[in-house]
Amino acid sequence: MINPSVGCADAIPMPMTTRAADRGIEGNAQGAAAAGASLADPSVRSTVGVGLPAHTPHPSGRPAGADDTLSGARSSGARGRHLAVWVERRRWPIVTTALMLATGVAYLLLANTVIRHQPTWATGGDLWGIFRAAHYIGWGSLGGVYTPGNGVVALPGMEILLTPVAMLSGAMGLGETYGPFVAARPTAALLLMPVELLAAATVVFACDALAERLTVVRRHRMWLSLAVGVVAWAATAIWGHAEDCLAVTFAIAALIAVLDDRWSTAGWLLGFGFAVQPLVALLIPLLVGAAPASRRIGIVARAAALPAALALLAFLGDALAHGVLPGIAAALLLGIPSFVGAVVGAAVMIGGVAAVQRRTRLSSDVAIGLLFVGMLALGVVIVSASSEFAGSLTDILFGEVLGVNWWSILWQAIVAVVVVALAWGLRRPFLLMAM
Repeated sequence: MINPSVGCADAIPMPMTTRAADRGIEGNAQGAAAAGASLADPSVRSTVGVGLPAHTPHPSGRPAGADDTLSGARSSGARGRHLAVWVERRRWPIVTTALMLATGVAYLLLANTVIRHQPTWATGGDLWGIFRAAHYIGWGSLGGVYTPGNGVVALPGMEILLTPVAMLSGAMGLGETYGPFVAARPTAALLLMPVELLAAATVVFACDALAERLTVVRRHRMWLSLAVGVVAWAATAIWGHAEDCLAVTFAIAALIAVLDDRWSTAGWLLGFGFAVQPLVALLIPLLVGAAPASRRIGIVARAAALPAALALLAFLGDALAHGVLPGIAAALLLGIPSFVGAVVGAAVMIGGVAAVQRRTRLSSDVAIGLLFVGMLALGVVIVSASSEFAGSLTDILFGEVLGVNWWSILWQAIVAVVVVALAWGLRRPFLLMAM
């Protein structure tokens, strides 16, 4: 029973307590909302860590920034695990590559001395022609690849890859064999031979990847790697044809792409292999026959794009270098800078090629050939008919190294930057014109 002397407010205090609790809950909710709004502000979040003041320790006990350090360690650990898995998967190709490098360098230094009793180094017979052609590309003459002394008859894919090695060898002053001038111990071989062997060893990795894709057991893949390594080593160390091994690498990679239903990638890989060794083109009918009907034209176009561009650039570069001869000769006779004459001669050459294409049914390569011979003959006539010119025709065609000054180098650098910028800015129209 309720004591009648006690008031209702004292006897039943629950409503008062409930209202106070409600006010407390509302206050806590408002405080939480305010805290959430503060955390949403980047300026507040930068000084307050997870709703706590900056000086308050992290609830987990780790110092500030420990999460980023932990995530970085995890990512580096994941990369390390991926690398370890890759090394385990490609164990025998890696071992084969190491054996190829060791035995290849040993053969270079010791084969002639020990077997033939000659104080010379054993280098591949066709190695130096390709390496000399790489020098021409580094000097800016893509058409110079096909100089008769080089003996190059294929597309310049391998020569382009060896251009940095050739430029480094020249900068270091290393000796090399060229044509009939055979060096007993060409020091450039110490730089070139390991690079060639590494390029040839890529075919071992490609064959192992294809065998893995075909679910060949590990033991058989070991023998496959060793057998392919022996063939690649002989082609490179004895005959100097690492480009053949590299071309097979691209061909096998294209086959793997076909097995994975990546037809566009297969077409580009065939094009890269074609640029290194044209015999890769024998695979194009095979891939075209296996491809869906809607992909066949794309495969052929991608496979032919890079080889066609390299061949056209080599031909056009050689023709343009000879086609500017009339302009240079006329500029020297008139007493104006030869650079102006070269620009005018190049413009006439390009305009003539375009005019022949528009007004006749001749293709671009035929038009380039006609203008190339015509402009060269015109330049020879101008030089020969003038009694005032006492220079050498060879100096006009190829330049004179001792006459180069810093002003000429600056002009060439400016022109190179402008050409690269225009080529990049107009790449889409150029692509449409080439199709």
